[in-house]
Amino acid sequence: MIVFGPTALAADQGWLSKDSFSTQNAIIPGVPAVVFFWVLRAISRMMNDHESLCNDAGTRVAMVQTLSALQAEGTAGDGDKGLREAETALALEALFRPPAVLKEDNFPPNLLEELLKRIMKK
Repeated sequence: MIVFGPTALAADQGWLSKDSFSTQNAIIPGVPAVVFFWVLRAISRMMNDHESLCNDAGTRVAMVQTLSALQAEGTAGDGDKGLREAETALALEALFRPPAVLKEDNFPPNLLEELLKRIMKK
């Protein structure tokens, strides 16, 4: 039998034949791939957290600038312009709120988690 291409090389070397398959042949490339994707997932999660906190900080900077401009307008002595104490308290409350907590995972639950949840409900 004549075989051409990469299959011919593999058949000659014997590492693609049915007799030579072992779990070691699957584990050796599988473990680094799993580690690579796990690290990639952790890095993307950190980047998403930092992006969210950066956007939140930008919003707070805009609130501080607006609050200080409105308070400066009220201290100019023009009467009713500026902020009342209730409005200032509301703005400060929004300014010093804790940052929004991000969801840990956006992935669908796996089969094992679903089975464990159903078993624990009983």
